[in-house]
Amino acid sequence: MHPTLIFLLVVSIVGSAQSQTWAGTYTADPSCNTANCCCFSGQIVVIKTPPNTYGLTSKVAGMCFMFTSISGSTTLTGYTGSLTMSGVPIYLQLSPDSRNITATSPLSSTCIARATKV
Repeated sequence: MHPTLIFLLVVSIVGSAQSQTWAGTYTADPSCNTANCCCFSGQIVVIKTPPNTYGLTSKVAGMCFMFTSISGSTTLTGYTGSLTMSGVPIYLQLSPDSRNITATSPLSSTCIARATKV
């Protein structure tokens, strides 16, 4: 294979692996079980604040320690990050196409909140 072609393939693969885009507005997936879980509600807004910190704001519904919204900042590493709500970590995962966020908590493996970029 020609060296230039190999270089272009490597640059393309590295570029796509680093092209995650957390910032944006997402809509909560209504499939989250609010009777047993703390779920995103309505829109979720993620903004980037330099150098590599992100802010997340969302209304929440369900079993959320009496909270009606969450907001916080985190340093996101690639496709993962975390926030804390009332001392409980919330693990965030961005899909490879940067269109979906999934939030989970160690309190319940069945409670999964999802949101899709608008």
